[in-house]
Amino acid sequence: MGPRKLISKAQILVSCALVRENKSNQEIGANTGTALRIVQHWTKIYREGGRDASPPPYKPEGRKRSVTQRTLNIIRKQLEANPRIHSKELKARNPALLAGVSERSVRRYVKRNLGYRSCRAVSKPCLTPGHLNSRLAFVSQHKDWDLD
Repeated sequence: MGPRKLISKAQILVSCALVRENKSNQEIGANTGTALRIVQHWTKIYREGGRDASPPPYKPEGRKRSVTQRTLNIIRKQLEANPRIHSKELKARNPALLAGVSERSVRRYVKRNLGYRSCRAVSKPCLTPGHLNSRLAFVSQHKDWDLD
């Protein structure tokens, strides 16, 4: 069974009005742009109740988020200003916003919700003038080299 489909109250009221006009479920679905099964469900509720059916209030599933979108935006700005900041420092800088959140959860939010990774590029040594000279010497010495 898939997730619950949300239907607006306006669509339900239009469906109820069309039921009063003795329209078929297929016609109602075509007029409102909703699936036939959803139209059948709300038609049944309307006919049993005899009044305009209203959907129950939507309640999201799962636990309430401990970090709001506003908090994530603040963390994003701090990370843009200083990309090398640690989750421990983020938690210390925002004690009121991240009071009930562990450092591990801060890392998880930064990775999953903000898309930052917890790694940095490997620093590569630059070529010194000595390296350049030795490369040029090798190339000039072997420029007429045969592959055989």
